[in-house]
Amino acid sequence: MDPNLSIRVRLPDGAEVELRGDQAGIERTLNELQGIVSKVYSAFHETKLSQLPAKRSDSDVDVLEGYPAIERPSGSQDGILKMLATDWGKTKPRTWKEIHAGLSHNAVHLSEGSVTGALTLMLQAGKLRRVKLGDTYAYTLPLSAR
Repeated sequence: MDPNLSIRVRLPDGAEVELRGDQAGIERTLNELQGIVSKVYSAFHETKLSQLPAKRSDSDVDVLEGYPAIERPSGSQDGILKMLATDWGKTKPRTWKEIHAGLSHNAVHLSEGSVTGALTLMLQAGKLRRVKLGDTYAYTLPLSAR
């Protein structure tokens, strides 16, 4: 057996953890891997937060906010409905940028035009409400669907 094993784990946000050592050491570390990955993720996350600009405009997507996990949608409108049906979507009306970022966070990669087009169609069909927030519009589920 090779006394110098190496295992690399890549997190969804791009951070990596690499383990090197003998087989017994790797096996012990694997039993604690979840805690190690959690610590590494926290360290990277805190570093990213400290590097953010202090002042942001209200029209920017809230990058500090955690997006909800949703089931795989059948299409763009289904994805938007699933995002807005979560606690995240119900706390306050969400801009198209927030919805787009939340979908991307859930590996639903749509163009900006697809998201805004779907929002317009859903608004016309009565599946969503639109409210004015400062200079922009935000979307929420109709009162009857909440």
